[in-house]
Amino acid sequence: MKKVIGRILSVTGAIIMVLLILVCLPFTLPKLFGIQLYEVKTESMEPEYPVGSVVYVRSASFDEISVGDVVTYSLGTDTDLVMTHRVIEIDQEKQCFITKGDANAVEDADPVSFSRVIGKPVCCIEKIAVISNFINSAFGIKVIVSIFVLVLAMWLIADQLKKTGHKKNT
Repeated sequence: MKKVIGRILSVTGAIIMVLLILVCLPFTLPKLFGIQLYEVKTESMEPEYPVGSVVYVRSASFDEISVGDVVTYSLGTDTDLVMTHRVIEIDQEKQCFITKGDANAVEDADPVSFSRVIGKPVCCIEKIAVISNFINSAFGIKVIVSIFVLVLAMWLIADQLKKTGHKKNT
């Protein structure tokens, strides 16, 4: 009986760990390749980038950007806020982009200097911002670490049960 319980704990722990990895993978693996993730918080780029989506952004220099491209850029030097809008004009003389949200009626009030550009979106996954925010929060990290510790404990208990069950059978 201990051997069966040990097997159940071991398999359950493995399933939980695989699920945890699968949930975290879309938010961690891209970062290893220099891709940054940003939450879509406004409707300005709908329907291409719906609110609640996560946009995956690859760095790009100003000379890689053309009219019609979507860019993610910093809203200023004193903030961590970013915006993702479409380039509708390039002003080479002033070294800036004129941008506009697809769902907006008018272009953005402030041009975007080349130096504020973070990059170009390469992918957008809808409705996962809640998961991303949770995983990146202090509470989310504590939950993930707790799950990891729980699975480790399950595996250790399973190993002990298998050993004691095996000793009684011999």
